[in-house]
Amino acid sequence: MRRDSWYVRLGVLSAAGLLAFGPSDNIAGAVTANIAISQKNVIDQNVFYDSTKTTDEEDMNIQSAITASIAAISVDTTTGSALTATPSLKADNTQASTAPADGTQQNVQASAVTADGTQQNVQASAAPADGTQQNVQASAAPADGTQQNVQASAAPADGTQQNVQASAAPDQKPQKVSKQFQKLAISIAKDFVYVRKSASTGCKAIGKLHRGSAGTILGKKGAWVKISSGSLKGYVKKEYLATGADAEKLAEKYGTKYAVLKKGTSVLNVREEKNTSSDIVTQLPEGKRYTVKSENADWCKVKVKGKSGYVAKEYVHTKYSFKEAKSLTKKIKETVRSYASENKAESLISYAKQFIGNKYVWGGTSLTNGTDCSGFTLRVFQKFGYSLPRTSAEQAGCGSSVKLSELKPGDLVFYKRGGRVHHVAIYIGGGQIVHAAGAKWGIITSNMNYSRVSHARRILK
Repeated sequence: MRRDSWYVRLGVLSAAGLLAFGPSDNIAGAVTANIAISQKNVIDQNVFYDSTKTTDEEDMNIQSAITASIAAISVDTTTGSALTATPSLKADNTQASTAPADGTQQNVQASAVTADGTQQNVQASAAPADGTQQNVQASAAPADGTQQNVQASAAPADGTQQNVQASAAPDQKPQKVSKQFQKLAISIAKDFVYVRKSASTGCKAIGKLHRGSAGTILGKKGAWVKISSGSLKGYVKKEYLATGADAEKLAEKYGTKYAVLKKGTSVLNVREEKNTSSDIVTQLPEGKRYTVKSENADWCKVKVKGKSGYVAKEYVHTKYSFKEAKSLTKKIKETVRSYASENKAESLISYAKQFIGNKYVWGGTSLTNGTDCSGFTLRVFQKFGYSLPRTSAEQAGCGSSVKLSELKPGDLVFYKRGGRVHHVAIYIGGGQIVHAAGAKWGIITSNMNYSRVSHARRILK
């Protein structure tokens, strides 16, 4: 019976050795050191047996059994690992079956209550130093209520392999995410990530989501997230997006905070100071967004029409706005339109220059037989599908207004006399115009500023 108790102790010590060291230590060191320490503690404290009731022969057998088991549990130190747990034992319940040193297997089951009141359960099968394999299964429940499970097979120092698998499932509560960020995705790409028409890198890119820009999550498909951002709806690789709690952490960095009046608040006073006794700077109507400069628990500092002041936080909601995805399709269309317009302008100017040197005729509209200034512009633009009124005064209201500093070739330039438009010319770039200048000059090119320019209009699109 006493020898059986020692074999039980041997099994518990072996398992406790596994539990005593952290994952970064090897199993051999854990078991060897812990058995040496625990042996003395157990004998001194008489936890497992009464040493005064054993014979010298039994003691010698016990010591030999411990030594043999230490050798059997030694493992390859390059791959060893162990659990971390509380090694100090105060009470125990043990069941054991053991076999003599003939190479047959020993099995130990033990449960131990540590000093903090948590329970550890160990199952172990160990074989002696004859090279047979040993397996250990252990579950430890530390004081935080989380559980750790380990399965291990270890072979002695004869070079055979040992394997350890461990899994830990801590009881973590999910982080609480504000409502605005539950469906928000922020780009964390180095520069930008493409928004694609479908969930594949092989499909067409329809836009770019630059770093810090955001979209609303519409759904998920494998490694892709479908978002809505600006005028776009498409797919982005989820590895380039921050969502949920991660997105909320980036709000201050990439977002612009704004305030809106709560439902039921039609007008809100903006105070000079953070109290209701201070002067009213202005008032905020509902239905608009107001930029928030700063805030505390009770007040928000907002900026309205160049003025700053404070509003009571109980009457507003604060949210964030973010930059949106840029459409590649829109950019391409604008580029094509611009290119077509430039080409059309070049063609129009080239056509107009063909008639340089032809005569000026007041009231005429013939590019070859004679025309006045407005007849010249009328016929040139008519060639390219644009219909202009007959006189320069009427043409002065066509198209769209353009600043003189932003003139492009093909724009119409107007001149006044006595407060009334009396002449029109076609801008050809470089500060030059082509026009039917008068009876003395006919159709010519000249400096745009030969006379003071009144304004300009853009006809070409």
